[in-house]
Amino acid sequence: MRKRSIMILAAAAFAAAMLAGCMPTDKTEIQINPDFNVAEKAELDFTELHNEVIELFATDDVQPYTFIDSVDISGSDSDRTIYVDATAVEGVTSEDAQHFAAAMLRKLNDAAATQYAGYELSSSSSFGPLYNDYSVKIVVTGTDDASMIYQIELPAGKDIPLDPNVEKYEDEWVKAAEVYMDNVVYGAGGKVVYDPTAK
Repeated sequence: MRKRSIMILAAAAFAAAMLAGCMPTDKTEIQINPDFNVAEKAELDFTELHNEVIELFATDDVQPYTFIDSVDISGSDSDRTIYVDATAVEGVTSEDAQHFAAAMLRKLNDAAATQYAGYELSSSSSFGPLYNDYSVKIVVTGTDDASMIYQIELPAGKDIPLDPNVEKYEDEWVKAAEVYMDNVVYGAGGKVVYDPTAK
């Protein structure tokens, strides 16, 4: 693609010179020396990884993970491990936290792919190749009392016992939100007087 773009630019420059009546007489050589070499081993900037993951979550069209109050991502290239510490609001279930963990794995891989050209993006059927190289530990605790809600440790190169199809969960979340909005009743001043999810 880069070579084609340069060829198009060169052709445009040639045409412009013809129109201007100042055809260059000296032969101009364009040397293209692309570096197709990819580093054999990924070396991640974990601060950048943290920021990119947060950005990926923030720019999603669907926002089902608002129950997560805070996230901190760190890691070590020496032991090839990524650590995710998250806190969740009161009432979050381990199932919800598990869905978040699956989404986090997708985002981590895609964020790492912006740093290392050897990584492909994740998909609904794959968490991506990051986890062939890095182990991951994800911990979700309660915001108020730091109680353990969910945790998972994934050694590098091992099968991940989670479903990468987070889109399915997000679609279900959207439908549930629509049902909620169709049934919730607001009173004066916008106060909720009937909440179909209240027990």
